[in-house]
Amino acid sequence: MATRSRNFKICDTVSEALEGCGRGATIMVGGFGHSGIPENIIEHVREQPEINDLKIISTEAGDDGWGLGRLYEKNRISKQWVSYIGRAKGMEQAYLSGKTELELIPQGALAEKVRCCGSGIPAFYSVTGLHTLFGDGKLPTKYNSDGSVAKYNTKRETRDFGGKTFMLEEAFEPAEFAWIKATKADKMGNLFFKGTSYNFNAIMAKAAKTVIVEAEEIVEIGDIPPEQVHVPGLYVNRLFKGETYQHKIEVLKTLSDDTSKKDPDAAKTSEDPREMIAHVAAQEFKTGMNCNLGVGIPTMAAGFAASMGIHVFLQSENGMTGCGPYPEKGKEDSDWINAGKETVTVLPGGSTFGSDESFGQIRGGHLDMTVLGVSWIPFINCK
Repeated sequence: MATRSRNFKICDTVSEALEGCGRGATIMVGGFGHSGIPENIIEHVREQPEINDLKIISTEAGDDGWGLGRLYEKNRISKQWVSYIGRAKGMEQAYLSGKTELELIPQGALAEKVRCCGSGIPAFYSVTGLHTLFGDGKLPTKYNSDGSVAKYNTKRETRDFGGKTFMLEEAFEPAEFAWIKATKADKMGNLFFKGTSYNFNAIMAKAAKTVIVEAEEIVEIGDIPPEQVHVPGLYVNRLFKGETYQHKIEVLKTLSDDTSKKDPDAAKTSEDPREMIAHVAAQEFKTGMNCNLGVGIPTMAAGFAASMGIHVFLQSENGMTGCGPYPEKGKEDSDWINAGKETVTVLPGGSTFGSDESFGQIRGGHLDMTVLGVSWIPFINCK
């Protein structure tokens, strides 16, 4: 007969699960975009004015209409460690007006800081952000109400390894709470994540003193096969079944929206600079490559390559390989998105994993190529 952990409890309500989580709490919050966010917890907290002055560790805040953006609307968050502002205008305004302190951290470093926290590793070295405002300690983290800078981020220590310079990144301290969303959980607290909802949920479930999980479905012990358990129940303290899930999609894309596959011959004479750049980039692909792509021009480049009979295996940094085309209309799924938050499909042979694994693949040099898009590049006269 299976025995539950003495530190594990199945709760009847979200209110019961959040007992003790109040003013000033530091919280790890899983999710990426709208995929895998603990929406029942967020919506409940939004209606509890006494739960405020929260310190949040999460890769982003969704947007103003859903996710942590809903807590910014109510001025509940006083500080956030974050890698992306994006569509969260409420977060942006709170930051620029001095209401919220933001520690902007490269997403791969953020994931590793969480992973190391959960693994008892105090620090690690990374090259990401070296010789930037972030690495040099010149990135504003807090503004005064008059727009002047009140506080900057901490300058990173550096050390050379093998003739290369790296920055020291300290792991996060364990948070007081973690808010995690699982697709399925059993009555021992074992968790399963569907598709790209894996993202930051798995590592954050290991990096807090009290881990609170909301699940779409709670099943009997043994109903999740051992090899499909993404987070063992020993990490989980409180579990409840979410009442409703809206499965909102941040960027809905279907096959009818796919303009990435264009005639490569037409691009040669195109006057559209985006198409010209994409066509040049497409020449770098070789069939069978494993590639990480940004959105926009990089995606267009992959489309040109496919039109030329060059097919690559795409990795998306939110946690999947084998990223396929947009879905047919009506078959889109909020738990299958790419790093641009767009709905996608997965190709045969594809896989999903956590954000820490994704950036480990990139940092470890296991991909053949990365193609990124930028707004502009300053011209330097080298003569």
